[in-house]
Amino acid sequence: MRQIDGLAASLASGGGGLLAELLLHKLWQMGIVVVVAVLALIAMVIIWRKVGGK
Repeated sequence: MRQIDGLAASLASGGGGLLAELLLHKLWQMGIVVVVAVLALIAMVIIWRKVGGK
């Protein structure tokens, strides 16, 4: 809850630039999550093929 309260307070005082910065940060985090998920999926497929091939 502290993050939400801090977000509301900073939006009230900061203005639009802060909102854009926060949005970019969220998108950056999502991008990292997507990259990690894709790498994990590729690793699973490689392992699955190696196990299935034997």
